[in-house]
Amino acid sequence: LYYLDLSENNISGTLPSDIGAPMLGTLILFNNSISGTIPCSLLQLQQLKFLDLSENLLNGTLPNCLNGSEASNIQLLNLNSNNLSGTFPLFLQRSKQLKFLDLAYNKFSGSIPSWIGQISSDLSFLRLRSNMFSGGIPIQITRMKRLQYLDLACNNFTGNIQLSLGNLEAMTHT
Repeated sequence: LYYLDLSENNISGTLPSDIGAPMLGTLILFNNSISGTIPCSLLQLQQLKFLDLSENLLNGTLPNCLNGSEASNIQLLNLNSNNLSGTFPLFLQRSKQLKFLDLAYNKFSGSIPSWIGQISSDLSFLRLRSNMFSGGIPIQITRMKRLQYLDLACNNFTGNIQLSLGNLEAMTHT
């Protein structure tokens, strides 16, 4: 199994600890009633590139499942509109192929780590809207050369607006 789309159903329960599909590349389960936490085994699937678990009832923190130099191959991660909490997910630090990241409408808190600018040179979509992030907006965000969409609204950010936001030149392209 490489592609599984069960979105917009009435699926409930928790995500299995072993999905039983080691070659799974795309998992789309948005707009269901899936609850519980996201298991490490899902985030450790080597072929997984697209993961959309948005609009469910997921809760808890995201585990830091990657060992040593192990990297995540995820390119699209959509977890918006759940009940996820904790700090900015550490496993994203090793997601060097990430292009789309949506963590909006959750309960993530703490500051955005300075390594955010090193997640992926290809990151073009970053939405952290409606969480509980705090502190300043890291200048490293302004060094993301391919970023076309940035939404940090409805958090608890403080400090100055980074003047270098003007460096986000990819936002001028359609």
